Amino acid sequence: MPKLIMSNDYKIKLFEELGIDIVNLVEFNEEIMHITPEDYIKNIITANNVKGLIVGFNHRFGYKNSGDIELLKKLSVKYKFELYVIDAVKVNEEVVSSTKIREYISEGEIVKADRMLTRPYKLSGTVIHGKQNGRKMGFPTANIDYDKNFVLPKAGVYYTKVKYENKLYKGITNIG
Repeated sequence: MPKLIMSNDYKIKLFEELGIDIVNLVEFNEEIMHITPEDYIKNIITANNVKGLIVGFNHRFGYKNSGDIELLKKLSVKYKFELYVIDAVKVNEEVVSSTKIREYISEGEIVKADRMLTRPYKLSGTVIHGKQNGRKMGFPTANIDYDKNFVLPKAGVYYTKVKYENKLYKGITNIG
């Protein structure tokens, strides 16, 4: 399973900011994984009374990603919904994709990842107690317990903005 770029809570917040009224999150499990492409689309259309569907140019769906745009076009006629296929979005002549964003983050290329995300990469966690070595050297530090399902930048030192109690602070973050 690929590492996550952002939490569902953060995605929902971003959708709300964009004026999206309803977000329906479905847990990806064994049952969903084995559903045929047609049943996948039929379930989405009937369960949500969908009149139109917007997908990216390379959208794949259903069991083993066997459904593609051509099948979706046929299903849009069969199940009577409008289909809108969005062309590739590019940044500096490079197609934006979650795979590419994960790659940039894991390589420590945060500025390139931010350009594709259109916002700063964000990692959240809970401050936990450490050995307090920084404090002994005159600069207190904070250790963060984070969700290990999220992609991390490669080991290194990064300039960061830290949000604490709704205030932003400049920081230096060591990964590794």
